[in-house]
Amino acid sequence: SEDYVKKFPGHMLFNKQYAWKGQPVDTEGEIFTTWQKTWTRNGRVVWGYDFTDPDFLTHMRDVYTNLKNGGVKGLMFDYPASGWARAGGMEDDYSTTAAAYRTIFRLPHEILGPESYVHERNMERGTDVTLGVVASMRTENDTDSMDGVTVTRCGLRWYKNRVLVNFDTDSKNLLELEANRDHVRSVLTMSYVTTGRLLLANSFSQFSKDTFYDLTRTFPYHTTAKSARPVDAFVSDMPMVYDYEVTPKWHQVTFYNPDKKNPKLIGIHLSGAQVDGALGLDPDQAYFLYDFWNNRFIGKKQGNTRLEQKLRPGEARMISVRACLDRPQVISTDRHLMQGYLDMRNVTWDDKKTYSKRC
Repeated sequence: SEDYVKKFPGHMLFNKQYAWKGQPVDTEGEIFTTWQKTWTRNGRVVWGYDFTDPDFLTHMRDVYTNLKNGGVKGLMFDYPASGWARAGGMEDDYSTTAAAYRTIFRLPHEILGPESYVHERNMERGTDVTLGVVASMRTENDTDSMDGVTVTRCGLRWYKNRVLVNFDTDSKNLLELEANRDHVRSVLTMSYVTTGRLLLANSFSQFSKDTFYDLTRTFPYHTTAKSARPVDAFVSDMPMVYDYEVTPKWHQVTFYNPDKKNPKLIGIHLSGAQVDGALGLDPDQAYFLYDFWNNRFIGKKQGNTRLEQKLRPGEARMISVRACLDRPQVISTDRHLMQGYLDMRNVTWDDKKTYSKRC
């Protein structure tokens, strides 16, 4: 805000209206000609606000209090790397750059409340400095697609995803994928499995009936502090098998083919050491397997065998793997991608040999 900077230069780093980053001071040059240049100037050419200055912090607390009173639930911080004050110039001589940067996000988190959605889009430097005060982090530069590299980048951070933060891969253009339903379902599936959030580049009214229907079958996203583990992370350059353990006897297993041009045979040993790329199931137990998107009963397999599936180009396949019981049992649903995890709660079998459930 140019007017704010001019009125309160003491709230800026180095207490200067324009503190240049090494370049010659030139307030008459091209960088100042139009407002479109502002995003280039701020952060790249001049230093910004001082997030250790007491008066500036008081002002920002008032700003966030007003937003909270207005019903605002969250904020996205775009290009926050401009707030990484690596050259100092802070009012607090004892503050670190990391502490000042964290304050950018800590203030809205504290004032809007712990249930607020504060988003960090820092593409210049990876950092865990903001963990605990942001709800989501951006992992990609501007892109409306989701390829194997994107999936892998998020998938290998499974131990953080949904536990400390959700990952954001930018908004996805499902409309341009509608010619291939497998590709639409792949974006929906892998967003659910590896990120915990989905941003859409299109409005609902633009979708075909099939795309809209498939979208509804992936919502809601579960809020359990747990994400699917990339089973083959240590034996493959690009993980293609993800496992979400609902219970020791029920696993939601995702097979993913990142190649959008060629089919691929993907397989995994049901039992064995997980570090070696196996699922780690009981070798003496039999399991029922059901393919969600293809609405297909794969069959009954023993835990000491190998599961292999030939996936179509760019396909993601969600498979429910459940231990066989000695009575009738639920092996899948067609309402939600997680096949009963969210849409069937408290399923019980009583002495009268009847099922009861709460949806």
